[in-house]
Amino acid sequence: MAELIRYRRDRANDFRRHSDGSAPMSSFVISNQIRRPCVEAAYAVIGIAQGLAPKGSGAYAALFGIGKRERFMFKPAGEPLQPRAVAEVINTDDKAPAIEWGSGQANDGASPDTDRPQGGSNQPFRVLGRAGARVGDFHE
Repeated sequence: MAELIRYRRDRANDFRRHSDGSAPMSSFVISNQIRRPCVEAAYAVIGIAQGLAPKGSGAYAALFGIGKRERFMFKPAGEPLQPRAVAEVINTDDKAPAIEWGSGQANDGASPDTDRPQGGSNQPFRVLGRAGARVGDFHE
């Protein structure tokens, strides 16, 4: 008969090894073992984003990459800040903010005289947001 094993929650930010030599969950969530799937997902996002990127000069699509940041701080309700592994997808093109969120330039379209409190129009492409939404589903 198989041995019954129950999950025992570790304390947040406790990086001491267990008595059997195994590492606590706090160590696992920042380890390379968990960061590897994050990096794989980031490369999948990059591939999709390159396909969604506006076709023009091609510079924007060519400048996707993975940022240097390897951890971020997560704050569960009622608990202390805790580190987590992360892989950031970035774009180093100077025009990336305008492509992602809109340029803020005046609209030359159907309503150029419409007052816009955000300072302009020109629809955002939201390339990274749309690409990220296609990789994995945290609801499953």
